[in-house]
Amino acid sequence: MSKLKRYNLENHIYFVTSKTKENKPLFLNYKYAELIMQNLFDCRNRYDFLLLGFVLMPNHFHALIMPKKNFNISSVVQKIKSLFAYRLRGLGLKGAVWQKSF
Repeated sequence: MSKLKRYNLENHIYFVTSKTKENKPLFLNYKYAELIMQNLFDCRNRYDFLLLGFVLMPNHFHALIMPKKNFNISSVVQKIKSLFAYRLRGLGLKGAVWQKSF
């Protein structure tokens, strides 16, 4: 199966889905659910993108994101996922957090 080509278009809104590794229902844990939401807001402020909305499910999230000039959608999602994984490790969670890509 071939991978879909990803386009980076300036001033466009992207619908992003990112799933947890092995579909683990991390976000059923209230503390982790709050952490991913705070992480989205922190990344929005730090990396200057529009977060138009998001939905949190037990094993994934959906978000509507519009990157600004300094970042493309791939770098924005990478920042969101890596910062959240870093924060989870600070709480003692080991191993991979996310499935590859988005």
